[in-house]
Amino acid sequence: MLVECGNCGGPLDVAPGARSAVCKYCGTKSAVAQVRTLSPQTPPGWRPPPVWMPPPHMPAPSHVQLNYKKTRGCGLAIALVMTLSILLFVGGIFAIVMTLLVFELKTSDLPQHASNIQLAPALFEMWPKFLSYAVSFIGLGIYWVAHHYMYHSIRHSDRTLLWLNILFFMFVSLLPFSASLINSFGQTQIAPLFFGANLTLIGWTLYFQWVYASSKPDLIADFVTREYADSVKFRFLVIPIIATITMLLCFWSVEILLIVYALLLPFYTLSGKLSPKAVSA
Repeated sequence: MLVECGNCGGPLDVAPGARSAVCKYCGTKSAVAQVRTLSPQTPPGWRPPPVWMPPPHMPAPSHVQLNYKKTRGCGLAIALVMTLSILLFVGGIFAIVMTLLVFELKTSDLPQHASNIQLAPALFEMWPKFLSYAVSFIGLGIYWVAHHYMYHSIRHSDRTLLWLNILFFMFVSLLPFSASLINSFGQTQIAPLFFGANLTLIGWTLYFQWVYASSKPDLIADFVTREYADSVKFRFLVIPIIATITMLLCFWSVEILLIVYALLLPFYTLSGKLSPKAVSA
C-alpha cells in the first residue's frame, strides 16, 4: 500500500502488514499506523517519483538535507515559480500606479454650478496635465508590454533578476509623484528634469534586466538565439539613450519635453516581440 511520509509527505510503498517504513527522500522512519494512507493497495506498475518536494502545507524538514535540494530539476521549478511571481506582481504594480495618475486631473476652482462658458476654458487650460497624463499612462503601458513580452523569453529567474525587478518597480511607482511635480511646478526646470529622469530610469532598469538575463543561458528560453538577444538589447538600449538626451536638452520646457517623449515611446511598439513566432519569422 501507499502511505505518506510523516516528515516530508513523500509517497512510501510498504508491504501489507508492515508497521514502519523509511522514506527514501528524507530518511525519516514513519510508523504506518500514524501516517496518512494514500492508497490501500499499490497500483500496478507504480514507481516512486525520482524527486519529491514537500507540499505547500508541509514545511521542508530542517534536520536533514532532502534529495530535492541537490537536484537541478527542482531548482528549475523553484526558479520558474519565482518568474511567475514576477509576472503576477508586475501586473498589480502597474495597475495601481496607472490608476493613481488620474488623480492629478483636477479642474481649477470653479463653482459647483459652473456654466459651459466657464468650464470649457478651464478644461482647455488643463491641456499640459492631459498631455502629462497621456505620456505617463501610455508610457507605463508600453513599459508593461515590453516587460511582459521580455519575460516570455525568460524561463527562470534568480536573486539578482528579482532585485533588478524591484529597482524597476521602484521607479515605476514613483511616476505619479513625478507627474504631479510637472503639473504643479511646470514653470521650473527641476520638475521636468525630475520627470524625465524618472522615465529614463524606468527604461534603463528594463534594459539592464534583459542584459543580465540574456547573459545567463540557463535563464532564457531555448528559442532565443544570440543574434535575436542582441537585436532586442539594441532596441531596449536606444530608448534610454534618446530619453536621457531629451531630458538633458528639453528640461527647460515642459511642453517640448512631453511632446518629445510622446513621439519617442511608440518605438517600443515596433515589431520584434519576444516570442517563438517572432524568432521563426
